[in-house]
Amino acid sequence: MNLKRVVRGAGVLTAGQIASQALVFVRNVALARLLGPAEMGVVVALGLTLTFLRMISDLSVDKLLVQDRQGDDPAFQGSMHSLHLIRGVFNALALTLLAWPLAALFHVPDARWAFQAVALAPFLRAFTNLDYVRAQRRLRYGPGVTAELLSQAVSTALAVGLGFLLRSYAAIVWVQIGQALAFTVATHLLAERRFVLAWRGEDVRRAIRFGAPLLGSALLLFVVLQGDHVLVGAAYSKEELAWYGVGFALAGVAADLAGRLVLSVGLPTLAHVQDQPREFAKRTSALTTVAAMLAATLAAGLVASSYWVVRLLYGPEYAPAAPVLAVAATALSLRLIRFAPTTAALARGDSMTSLLANVGRSLYLPGALLVVRLGWSTVAVALAGLVAEGIALSVAFTRASRRHGLPAALALQALAPFGLAVGLAGAGAYLFGWADSFLFSALLAVVAATLGPAVALLLSPHRHRVVLQLAKAPWAGPLLQRTLVRWWAPASASELTPSAADVS
Repeated sequence: MNLKRVVRGAGVLTAGQIASQALVFVRNVALARLLGPAEMGVVVALGLTLTFLRMISDLSVDKLLVQDRQGDDPAFQGSMHSLHLIRGVFNALALTLLAWPLAALFHVPDARWAFQAVALAPFLRAFTNLDYVRAQRRLRYGPGVTAELLSQAVSTALAVGLGFLLRSYAAIVWVQIGQALAFTVATHLLAERRFVLAWRGEDVRRAIRFGAPLLGSALLLFVVLQGDHVLVGAAYSKEELAWYGVGFALAGVAADLAGRLVLSVGLPTLAHVQDQPREFAKRTSALTTVAAMLAATLAAGLVASSYWVVRLLYGPEYAPAAPVLAVAATALSLRLIRFAPTTAALARGDSMTSLLANVGRSLYLPGALLVVRLGWSTVAVALAGLVAEGIALSVAFTRASRRHGLPAALALQALAPFGLAVGLAGAGAYLFGWADSFLFSALLAVVAATLGPAVALLLSPHRHRVVLQLAKAPWAGPLLQRTLVRWWAPASASELTPSAADVS
């Protein structure tokens, strides 16, 4: 496989993901600003419903189309089109039939029509031309990225326009429908092959065998990632659901991008040396340091500045989301650290470590139910998730240590700087009042977010590896390269590229 093509494809995919996340972020901020917390609560409820149906019905025919040897066969592609069509129609019918109980669950009986109308979105997506997926077999990500960006741009424009005109959750219904229509049309315009339906029994059975085991994992993943949101929507007001959703959405954007970076860089790096125990351990240690640096920066920065971040982005009526954001940032940053041991395990073909960690994460449910029973706030629900993230992290590091011989000290290497940075940010915000001074919050965020990565580097026995990788990164200019090496790994200066080492 041509290395240049791999790098080019990865670059297109990464850039597309970043741009797509940015558009989603802008859309959500615009809707929250224009609609207000009460209407935004219904928007969150509709989004949860669509996510649930999408996850529990996903047979992963797109992954099979890329992975299977017959993925280029037009008849095989036609069979995948048929299964995808059935899935979309099923989701649309299910959403239409479940509209009444869903509206009752989220305490929005007047929004029943919205749950029924938004069913048009999965119905439209059912007619997607999967040829953009087939193109990925040749590392051509352009068609898929283009279709996704076009649909996100359409949905963002609709969100701003309809949000301003309607000032109601009705806007999200047409936003979802418009996005689905734009994506489906784009996949047909960008396709090399026409949309054709087929039904070859052997292909269908293979798809079911491939995708059926993933359905259980998808249900567990939904419980892990979104179960607390459903619980908040069922037990609290629309406004509280909106505040909870906003807090996690803000933290989730940064954590998701950082997690993808750790996984996409770490997996091939570790897989290449999976049969060399000493080198594997060294690279895992370096990856753990990088994950800890990213996690400490994200968590400490948002914990210290959460009040002002929420206020500036969403407005004063979303201020109650600030403590949720602080807890969510800490919890999702712990999940980011967990990417280090689970990525190391995946590099050796061990997916069970990730599954067991997710099982540990799902243990938040009893705690969250108890919180609801006691009538505590949504912040306490988020704290139950934070405790569960700690359990999941412990499970991941323990299994990786026992199964793959990784040093037990890796967990301490990651958690010590993380705890120091978050502790400083939290203590400063609590003692001096995070809502009293914007300048103090900003200064505290900078100090705490800088201290964590610095301590992580100091504690790392392989910090020269981390520094060199950072110094050789495309975005690192000559001045940053020399500063990193001079202060953190002077003995490694000779390993820099000539253009970086010879900077005057």
